Amino acid sequence: MKKYCYFNGKIVTLDKVGINPYDIGLLRGYGVFDVMCTENKKPFLLDLHWERLQNSAKELNLKIPIAKNEYKNILQKIIKLNEFSKSVIRTILTGGPSDNGFSHIGGNETFLILIEKFIDLPKEIYSKGAKVVTLKYNRQFPLTKTTNYVAAIKHQKIKEKNKAIEIVYFQNGNFLEASTSNLFIVKNNKIITPKENILSGITRNFIIKLAKQKG
Repeated sequence: MKKYCYFNGKIVTLDKVGINPYDIGLLRGYGVFDVMCTENKKPFLLDLHWERLQNSAKELNLKIPIAKNEYKNILQKIIKLNEFSKSVIRTILTGGPSDNGFSHIGGNETFLILIEKFIDLPKEIYSKGAKVVTLKYNRQFPLTKTTNYVAAIKHQKIKEKNKAIEIVYFQNGNFLEASTSNLFIVKNNKIITPKENILSGITRNFIIKLAKQKG
């Protein structure tokens, strides 16, 4: 089955994507991204994800080459083309090609939207729990969703060796977040979650909103 994506202005099959070797996203890791899932084949909390992508891009002086409405239309088309019952949408924006492999010109960004099949966690994790491993680390730019996941990827083998599902970051005696998720603790009927030096997750904020509504 062919997989469809959006790459620099066109909807194409995945095999047609060609990243310029001088893209500073590739050479220097200069880029941002966002990930959301679908519910009933519609992007979940799309407006909030778009806002975060905009904020992340602004921090790195990157320009998203399309407007919000066009983004929505593109998502609808590639969700339909890929025919997954539930999808993961991964939007990537990098600095684009650079003549010297270092300078960010601006206006020449690489923009890519990938659609992948959503794979849920095993059901027993929700009833029996799961293992995690810890790592002394915090993101260099915690409020910006950059493409720098070196620490998490470097420690994947440790995670797998311990049959863990996540890597939990801590610094100065404080637990912060996990490599791909936020943290919550329920204690004495209260929900506790780190507030500072973390990526402000869209799902995290939605959970907090729902919890406040429920008292």
